[in-house]
Amino acid sequence: MHKVSPEKASGGGDVLDQKSQRVCDVEKLMDHLQNTLVSIEEENLHSNKKLQPIQGQYYNLRVRCNEDKCGEVEKDHEVEEKKGEEFSSDRRDSHLVQEDNILKHDHLEKQKPSDKVVLLHEDPSPLPKELDQKPFANSQEEMSFDTVAWLQKENRVLRESLEQSSLVSMKVLGRVENLTEQQVELERCLFTLQTEKSLLQDEMRTLHQEYISLCQKVKLQLREGATSQTERDASGLIQNPRGSTHHSPPQRPATLGEMAEEPADLMTDDP
Repeated sequence: MHKVSPEKASGGGDVLDQKSQRVCDVEKLMDHLQNTLVSIEEENLHSNKKLQPIQGQYYNLRVRCNEDKCGEVEKDHEVEEKKGEEFSSDRRDSHLVQEDNILKHDHLEKQKPSDKVVLLHEDPSPLPKELDQKPFANSQEEMSFDTVAWLQKENRVLRESLEQSSLVSMKVLGRVENLTEQQVELERCLFTLQTEKSLLQDEMRTLHQEYISLCQKVKLQLREGATSQTERDASGLIQNPRGSTHHSPPQRPATLGEMAEEPADLMTDDP
């Protein structure tokens, strides 16, 4: 039987050990990448779970904000209508007061002292009537002033209510802006995680292809080694026809485990 020299056996063993080590490293790297991918998917699910309530709050706030805006528009419209009514009532009151004053002035101008003397001389009854008209005019002026004061008070109340509504709407808009910024940040993180996931998947596919190619190369080298060993054994028998007819049967291709044990067996053989 043809023996393999220790140097060749050692060299072949080193190559096989290196390839086996590389295969193990590739498998470990694939396991690590798979674990990393699982953790990234879990983080992605966790981020989606966090994002769902925030989106719900954001949509609710938008609905509330729209409702508040509609309410504010209606309130503004009502305030404008009330202001218009107040302005028209003020103008109407002032116009009535002016007309009343003009009528009073005309009435006083028309009633000359001489006429009054004549009338009182003829009939003293108009004197109590004239005296009764003065308190009535004063009561009308007081009523107009009370109406104006009441309208001014209502106007102040409406302005205070409008200011409070404006403050509430500003606070709501501030919260909506904060939630929008948080949503943008979460979407950015989600996009980053998805990008890393895609890159890891591409790297895993590349490593898997390298692993398959490496296994095919190892199998091919094992087959070539077995073929060359058979050819060497056959050539040895041809050169020594008178030698022993006993020879080893054709060897099958070695597996990865046998490939790692073969250099040690070769080193223990006698020269």
